[in-house]
Amino acid sequence: MLIDLCKPDAIASSGIAGRLMRNMAVGDMVTASHLIQFDVDLTVFGRRHGELPDTQRMIESDPELGRIAGDAFDRAFLDAATAPGLMTGTVISGDRFVRDS
Repeated sequence: MLIDLCKPDAIASSGIAGRLMRNMAVGDMVTASHLIQFDVDLTVFGRRHGELPDTQRMIESDPELGRIAGDAFDRAFLDAATAPGLMTGTVISGDRFVRDS
């Protein structure tokens, strides 16, 4: 509703999450190339599992926003002795705990 009212050019979201990739560590950051809501189930209406109405199952992020986030990350850790890892990849969201891929 707020998005419809304010009509923003972009939305940035942050939060905590788990990981399914073994090469990531606590504190590492991910910028999304694509987004998936994995636990949507509208198969009763003839849709594929994870498919939302009126949109693709995998939603592409704006590459320019990813570049801006990556540049900000680099500036934030420029003089740090150690820095968390940064990766770009598909971000999957859901309301269930996932143990493995």
